[in-house]
Amino acid sequence: MTSNNGDVAASNHKFGGSMPINHHHLDNPAVVGGVIGGVIGGVIGGLLVALVVLVLAIVAFFIYRKRKNRSQPPPNVDVISDPLSRNIPVKVENYEDYYHKHYADQNYGFALQFENFKTVGTTQPKTAALFLENHGKNRYKKILPYDEFRVKLSTDGNLNEDYINASYLPGYNSKKEFIGTQGPLPSTVKDFWRMIWEQNVQTLVMLTRCNEKGKVKSEKYWPSEISETHGNIRVSLIWETPAEEWTIRELELENLENGNKHKIRHFHFTAWPDHGVPESTNLLICFRNLVRQHVDQTTRNSPTVVHCRIHHLFLIVVLELGEQEH
Repeated sequence: MTSNNGDVAASNHKFGGSMPINHHHLDNPAVVGGVIGGVIGGVIGGLLVALVVLVLAIVAFFIYRKRKNRSQPPPNVDVISDPLSRNIPVKVENYEDYYHKHYADQNYGFALQFENFKTVGTTQPKTAALFLENHGKNRYKKILPYDEFRVKLSTDGNLNEDYINASYLPGYNSKKEFIGTQGPLPSTVKDFWRMIWEQNVQTLVMLTRCNEKGKVKSEKYWPSEISETHGNIRVSLIWETPAEEWTIRELELENLENGNKHKIRHFHFTAWPDHGVPESTNLLICFRNLVRQHVDQTTRNSPTVVHCRIHHLFLIVVLELGEQEH
């Protein structure tokens, strides 16, 4: 269809709505060059965008692949479903296989277990331990009691005096079967004995020497011969039986305010090497049996106090829990 002014309709407006094309413009080189340049520029621009997208996709792929490989276990290691993380106990008959899978490739399985515990408890408040006036009562700045489980000393209304770096730990029979604490500092020996008295402790377990490799792990808080007085508590040595791997002591406490007395048994394990483990598990089990024998002969309402280093403490508690459950 041709119009009077020479325009040719590319299609019927009624159907496509197309704009007419002026043939006179096609004879103009500038117009043709502009059209061709626009087309070429559009193609080049599109190619550049596609190239950028492709490069970004390749980079993203390699980053994903690198992270994925980093999260994969070393070769020849079975990926284990950690029973502890799922709160499922390991059957006795399956324990040997469980151990070997965890032990393979430089303890890779046990390393996975350890990773699961890194964030446990990190959100628990430790307000009292972080009070400025209590900083000097903590031997280790990163091992602090949670507010919910810390042992509180009795006070005359002054809340600043109720703090000691000690926590209740659950056992097989009670939620407060154990008290885990640090080796006393020279400035906290008085508070330590006050806690022992107030909690009616009759069994005290010490898992380190006072000094190891030139470092003080615990203040010597018991008397060697004559009595010592710490605050209102007098501590007297009744007898002492040293052995190669441990020493057992009988101590008597007297409250000087009211004259009341009670005895405690001090189990001092000395064969635990610094930054290591005992050569034989039998030694540790024998020591645990000595402690348990005494606990069974005393009241169940008395928590057992265990100190010093945190991993030693938890091993003793785990041994105790396992034996009682068995």
